[in-house]
Amino acid sequence: MANRNPAAVYKNQAVNTATGPQLLVMLCDRLAADMARAELAIEMCDFEAANNNLQHSQRIVRMLHSSLDPDGFKGGRELLALYAFLERHLVKANLEKDPVLVRECAEVFRPIHEAWRIAVSVHEESDVSPNLD
Repeated sequence: MANRNPAAVYKNQAVNTATGPQLLVMLCDRLAADMARAELAIEMCDFEAANNNLQHSQRIVRMLHSSLDPDGFKGGRELLALYAFLERHLVKANLEKDPVLVRECAEVFRPIHEAWRIAVSVHEESDVSPNLD
């Protein structure tokens, strides 16, 4: 039996048992972390790490973009446009190795991230019914 890192096992279990909305928040959390890591890597001239984090960021944004039903809620089309903007801007940040562009992406994404976190939290709270017995 392979010796597995307990933190990795826990993380894997959390992902495997998460609901769709929880997975969305996890993706947003990871995107925010990837952008922060990329910005720091660029500032430290670790361009390989910056590239890896920015490419992962781009994959997450593409996933968010492709899974969004823009007609499913008010503002969906605008969110779709923001995802497209983020992807283009992240590519440019990677090509230019510009921490300012990465920071701009993080600032654009921050309210989206928070909105999804709140929406999922409210959704989960509404699914919990009190025990009246």
